[in-house]
Amino acid sequence: LGSRNLMNIFNNFFTIGLSAMAFTFIMALGELDLSVGAIVGFSAAMGAFAAQVSLILVLPAALLTGLMIGFLNGAAIAHLKVESFIGTLAMSFVVRGLTTWFLNGSVGVPIAMRAFDANGVKIATFAVLMVLLYVLYEHCAYGKRCRAVGASKPAAEQSGVKVKRTRMTAFMISGLLCGLVGFFTLVRACTASSSTGNSFEFDV
Repeated sequence: LGSRNLMNIFNNFFTIGLSAMAFTFIMALGELDLSVGAIVGFSAAMGAFAAQVSLILVLPAALLTGLMIGFLNGAAIAHLKVESFIGTLAMSFVVRGLTTWFLNGSVGVPIAMRAFDANGVKIATFAVLMVLLYVLYEHCAYGKRCRAVGASKPAAEQSGVKVKRTRMTAFMISGLLCGLVGFFTLVRACTASSSTGNSFEFDV
């Protein structure tokens, strides 16, 4: 395999890998998140709108959008006791509708944003997040709590694990990483449309 082939494989895997890292926590809880594709699309859309104000706001806008939707997912599942399959599927429909309504077609960003699509930026981002999330999952109390909740919620609660907080945090991590994926999807294409992120949840 040549270096060009390897980079092509990495570029195709990059966004899937980022979301899969966060999805590990969701699956450890025994839950599903079917809204990841919609979050990616809406985060890209909000980033594109933020670019009309200032290019500095693109990344924060995408991350905050993903975090906010992850918080809403977590609140519905942990506090309102909605099944994750139903709750995140419903959220995906709502967010897709908002994306289509806000964009009304597509919105572009300056070509200068392609600087963030550089291989070095993506490799560094992937490596740092992989190490951080690995440590969080394998060597920190939070990862152990996720596995405990996934094994048995009542037993975890009796052991002193804050089950609701643990579940909410996992969905917020997923939303945040999907916001980051939305940002990288935006800078790669330099445009956001209502089809951005379509079926992404099936890739993850």
